[in-house]
Amino acid sequence: MRVWAYFTLEVKDKNGRLVKRIRRRSRSYVIGFLDFLAVHWRNTSGSITDTGGTSRTVGGAYVYACNGAYQDDTYGPVVGTGTTAVAVTDTKLVTQIAQGTGAGQLDHQATTTTAPATSGSTRSFTVRRVLVNASGGTITIQECGVYAKELTNSWKFCLVRDLVSGGQAVPNGGSATLTYTIGVTA
Repeated sequence: MRVWAYFTLEVKDKNGRLVKRIRRRSRSYVIGFLDFLAVHWRNTSGSITDTGGTSRTVGGAYVYACNGAYQDDTYGPVVGTGTTAVAVTDTKLVTQIAQGTGAGQLDHQATTTTAPATSGSTRSFTVRRVLVNASGGTITIQECGVYAKELTNSWKFCLVRDLVSGGQAVPNGGSATLTYTIGVTA
């Protein structure tokens, strides 16, 4: 049995033409992912550091979501410009690209997810977000990840962080679609 994840980043120009598509194995589950899993499997409480750097006590009965809402960059798939190597202790992206249409910002569309599906000996699902560049200039994505939102207190936690080696430039008027596919293969 193998648990795996891939991220795909598709960049389109202002006319919707595909400029670049990369697909890479995600090897960067971070501390929040494992700590959440441990809390739920043990059905007990534990401390997890949120994206703001505050230690939060969470329990196994808490519910989390990664389906970020329209123009909400605090949870769901997220991107940034940081190039610092990934560490298991990361609790957020190094330099997250903020929501907006101003310089250096991306307009975060609503996240979509698929239900888990089985194909042969593999079961997987996806979480996807389109980010539109209306900033007036090119923005280069260097890192990506997924943040979860704890639904009772609205705390946010980083589950995965990956580097986009070489970066991907998103032209003004263009968009980037970030998709994480998570699965298990027997």
